[in-house]
Amino acid sequence: IITWNCNMAFRKKVDQILQYEPDILIIPECEHPDKLKFNRVPTGVIWYGDNPNKGLGVFSYGDYNLQLLPVHDPNLKTIPVVDVRTPAEFAQGHIVGAHNIAIFSNEERVQVGTTYKQQGREPAILLGFDLTGSKWSGFIKQALEIAPGKKIALHCWRGGDAQRSYGMGA
Repeated sequence: IITWNCNMAFRKKVDQILQYEPDILIIPECEHPDKLKFNRVPTGVIWYGDNPNKGLGVFSYGDYNLQLLPVHDPNLKTIPVVDVRTPAEFAQGHIVGAHNIAIFSNEERVQVGTTYKQQGREPAILLGFDLTGSKWSGFIKQALEIAPGKKIALHCWRGGDAQRSYGMGA
């Protein structure tokens, strides 16, 4: 699998990347496939975008099949990402364009993690709710400022409890 942001004009650069014989090629800022000429013709193509000069191209070679899943939402690109990790975790690295609405402060995360290790999952969850209970109104207000349409994509490194909790509060 190769991904390469070719900075547009992929038609002029396609041979440079095909020399590596990818099974799957993902090209941001790719022209519509009608504009492309391949020496090695892909077996599958998905292209998505509003601008015929700058979309997302996904090309497969060999026995790989590509298809958009039924859950594909063409409006997803307009849904903001809310990163619910601590400010320190967010500062260390985050999805470009994401908004940080931290469920826990850096110190609270340490408390919950220590409780989880020493006492188990349920006491850690209860402590988490105790620490955040009074903050939920603020979380919701911040999320509504970011997404008046009331749709957000949540990101949390651990994925499970924090996102489920946020969904319960929203």
